Amino acid sequence: MHCRNLMFILLFCVVMGSFSGIVRAEEAIDHYQAAIKKANRITDKTEKENYLKTIIINAETEAKAWLGTIGAASSLYAATSSHCPSTIEDLVKAVPPYLAEKPYSQGIDGYRYAVGTTSQGCKVTAEPIECGKSGSKVFIWESGNATITTENCR
Repeated sequence: MHCRNLMFILLFCVVMGSFSGIVRAEEAIDHYQAAIKKANRITDKTEKENYLKTIIINAETEAKAWLGTIGAASSLYAATSSHCPSTIEDLVKAVPPYLAEKPYSQGIDGYRYAVGTTSQGCKVTAEPIECGKSGSKVFIWESGNATITTENCR
C-alpha cells in the first residue's frame, strides 16, 4: 500500500472517530460515504461546515495521489504501446495490468478520473463528483508537465 494512501485513510478514520487500526485502501470508498452521512447528521452549523471542509481537504489530497498513480500508469502504458490510453479501462485490462480494478470513472473518495491525449502526450483528470461537496478543485496531470495543475470546479 502506498504511504500517501495510508495517510489519507488514517486521516479519514480519525475524522470519523472510528480509528481501529490500519484500514485497507478498498475501504476508503466506504469511509468517504460514511463521512458524508455523518456530516448530514450534524446539526450545529459551524461544526458541520468545518467537518465538510475536512472531507473536501482529504478528498482533494487523495485525488492528487490517485492522479499521480494513474499518470504513472499512463506513461508506462504509452511507453510500451506507443500511444496514450483512451480510457482507464485500457490500463486495467492491459496484460499485465497497469492499474488494479477500481471504480475510477464512477468515483473514488468523491472524485472521478479520466484519461486522454493532448498535443504533449497523456493527460489524466480528477474531477469532483459534486462540485463544492466532494471537492472544490479539478486536478489535471499531463505527461509533458512535471506538476499537477489545478482549476476551480464549476
